[in-house]
Amino acid sequence: MAELKTKRTEERVDAFLDAIDDETRRKDCRAVLKIMKKATKAKPKMWGPSIVGFGDYHYQHESGREGDWFLAGGRLPVILRASRQSSDRGRATMDTRGTRHRPGNPRPLRVDTR
Repeated sequence: MAELKTKRTEERVDAFLDAIDDETRRKDCRAVLKIMKKATKAKPKMWGPSIVGFGDYHYQHESGREGDWFLAGGRLPVILRASRQSSDRGRATMDTRGTRHRPGNPRPLRVDTR
């Protein structure tokens, strides 16, 4: 069975953001980081070389495949995903917009700033 390539690393999120050349994009990423920290109440961690994840959980499929993954996160600032488990833990709110989501499909994350 193939091993998952993307894993949590010890790299610093600040170092990753500091390396972004475009100042506007770097500021946007920091703004997203701040929102995600507030929404998830979790510290950001690097997952691989370019994914910032918040929180984590361990999963195991019936097939025996298992691993660790982040509850919410993505390649900043473009793609953000949240797992079903994050809503179970009350860490993030899923925006279903009345749409049915099939298991395994990423759901959009709504950040409530009220």
